[in-house]
Amino acid sequence: MKIRYTDDLFDPNTQKSTVIDFKTKRIKLEKSQENVLLSIWDTAGSEKYKSMAKIYLKNAQGILLCFDITNRESFEELNNFWFDLINEYYNLEDNNNSVRVLYLIGTKFDLCEEDENNRVVSESDADKMATKFNGKYFESSSKTGYNVEHIFTELAEDIYEQECLLSSEENVNDKPRDRLTGSFKLNKSFYSTDSYDKDDVKNQSSQNKSC
Repeated sequence: MKIRYTDDLFDPNTQKSTVIDFKTKRIKLEKSQENVLLSIWDTAGSEKYKSMAKIYLKNAQGILLCFDITNRESFEELNNFWFDLINEYYNLEDNNNSVRVLYLIGTKFDLCEEDENNRVVSESDADKMATKFNGKYFESSSKTGYNVEHIFTELAEDIYEQECLLSSEENVNDKPRDRLTGSFKLNKSFYSTDSYDKDDVKNQSSQNKSC
């Protein structure tokens, strides 16, 4: 999914991330017309890499939790492992939690287009899980590119709006916030995005709009 988004490529022989992979992409947000740099950290989905995933999760501004809609076990693993891990930092079931943006992503949608019987996780079940943790649910296909661009763009927009809201609240309370240090993580179950990087801001501060 990451490679499809950043490079518009799909290789069926691509190996799953064994530890950490990293990509960036610069985009212009439609709503704010802000130029932002997305830093995307792709972490291994295996539980044995849990301690390493924690390092990247801690400062994530947005999280994509991915599962295979043709593999029920990958879906159950989210509830049994990844949500517990994320809750070590953020109370996802708290409706007042306004710290991070979380999306649940059902991958391999192309297989269901070929034959609906390939689907073992219903859209309804996935949507209920996303709602439980105050997130959004999308389906995608890295093979065809279906919904990939939309998901990352929507996530970036939501992160930007969230950062603006937090900045506004902290200005009222006279608490400064460094908006340059977060990240946006996509996991296999995960991904990560910085709205800005510090070097870019130094060079482009005159072009960047405030919230």
